[in-house]
Amino acid sequence: ISQSKVGPYISGTVVDLVVSLGLPVIPDVTNTAQTAAEAAITGASFTVGTVTTAHSDTVAAGNVISQSKVGPYISGTVVDLVVSLGLPVIPDVTNTAQTAAEAAITGASFTVGTVTTAHSDTVAAGNVISQSKVGPYISGTVVDLVISDGPSSRTIFGYIIEPDGNTPVVGVMVDANNNGGSLGITDANGYYEVTVPLGWSGTATPIKAGFSFEPYKMTYNNVTASVEKDYAATPLAYIISGHVLKLDGTPISDVNVAAENGGGPYTTKYGKVSNDGGPCLGRFGSGSAATDANGYYEVMVDYNWSGTVTPAKYAYAFNPNNRPYASVVADQNSQNYTGELMTFAISGYVRNDCNTPIKGVIVSADNGGGSGTTDADGRYEVWVSYNWSGTVTPSKTHYTFNSTNRVYTDVLENKTGQNYLADNIYDLDCNGSIGFGDVAIISENWLSNNHDGDFNNDGIVNFLDFADFATVWQDN
Repeated sequence: ISQSKVGPYISGTVVDLVVSLGLPVIPDVTNTAQTAAEAAITGASFTVGTVTTAHSDTVAAGNVISQSKVGPYISGTVVDLVVSLGLPVIPDVTNTAQTAAEAAITGASFTVGTVTTAHSDTVAAGNVISQSKVGPYISGTVVDLVISDGPSSRTIFGYIIEPDGNTPVVGVMVDANNNGGSLGITDANGYYEVTVPLGWSGTATPIKAGFSFEPYKMTYNNVTASVEKDYAATPLAYIISGHVLKLDGTPISDVNVAAENGGGPYTTKYGKVSNDGGPCLGRFGSGSAATDANGYYEVMVDYNWSGTVTPAKYAYAFNPNNRPYASVVADQNSQNYTGELMTFAISGYVRNDCNTPIKGVIVSADNGGGSGTTDADGRYEVWVSYNWSGTVTPSKTHYTFNSTNRVYTDVLENKTGQNYLADNIYDLDCNGSIGFGDVAIISENWLSNNHDGDFNNDGIVNFLDFADFATVWQDN
């Protein structure tokens, strides 16, 4: 390329030569730190041009990934460099719409993996709640995403218990099915649960046939947290009422009017005075009650109760004997009965020795009892009141009886077969009456000492006896 001397010189003069190596060479500075690489290029008589950056899975951050030229070039040639930023970075796409998030991940040379959904109170529906990786990773790394499907629901829950504070009520529907709410049904423990959206406003109403509830419903505004709310469930009950009167309209007091099965399980359970003497529950009364001075009664029965209501009082009979009811769902008023003090019959026959009926015998009971007269068959019937005590006496002119009376104590049932044997000394033919048949017998015994016809007991049948007999015949 050049020599140190040219022209006339003394012989033996030393001449230095510079021999050309050709064009200058741009050095390969890949994987070299940026500063050293730039120094090498400028030191080789070249110019460092544009320096850009890029991520690299293999070149450390700050080192040259690539250069625009390498090898022999004219001095001053411009060499552009690409300097490594290190591993590519998975972008943070949280709270970004799913489509944009996936584009950002794939645009950064990564792969979108599994996409699931979850509730979020803070991330809008459709946006990314979370991602499995963020930051520097090898290209192609899989990134899983969780996408928001909106705020999580809130729970309104609690227990529905009978007023005793212990017994759960099964099968109560809690209706919060308004403004996006839901329905719930109490389980064997009386527990219910309904879900509502975040910020929900609406009402929750417990419903079950045969019960009222306290409170009867709940109003909610802007529910932002789960809420516990319990209810007391009171069984419904209905009144069956009326009067018990005698046929003449006189009230009968102290009649026990009772509903079958105590009026049902709830009335049986709650329709009594508490052990401490406190009042019975709510509207509940007893399944049985005694009529007051006006003959009025009220008995309580469960919702949908079926059965009979029966009046009872010692020594009384009632009409009707009872009243049947089916599926009671309302008060039943004017359920009246008539009642009368029960009476019993003392009855039998009055006959003579020949078993002939004696008609017209008056049979009387004392102490408030009745009386009766034998009929053509000799039958009588005398009525007495319940638990009556006294005597019954038969009587008829010219007759005597084997029992002058019969004594009774505390009659509690009909008395039958209370027979009497009647004797009339003038009824000589034993036909139950005084007549020509008897005259015939007197005639047969005339002026004899036969007993039949000797009415005055003077030892002979004659006109004196007939005169006595004639008087009786007239009476008969």
